[in-house]
Amino acid sequence: MSLKVIGGIVLGCIITIICLQNYETVELSFLFWKFSVPRILVILVVFFFGFLCGLIYKSRRRIKK
Repeated sequence: MSLKVIGGIVLGCIITIICLQNYETVELSFLFWKFSVPRILVILVVFFFGFLCGLIYKSRRRIKK
């Protein structure tokens, strides 16, 4: 197994544990709207948004070279 695969598995396990421990409902305010969502959903959305931003940055950087 490569180091990337092992790192991905470890990161996935850590995120799963964090999400399972944070299942309470939180209230989010955005401009004029208020949402009540589980904290798990907020954590996962922020994680995947960050992951997506990293992929976009990496692909744009690779194109410039």
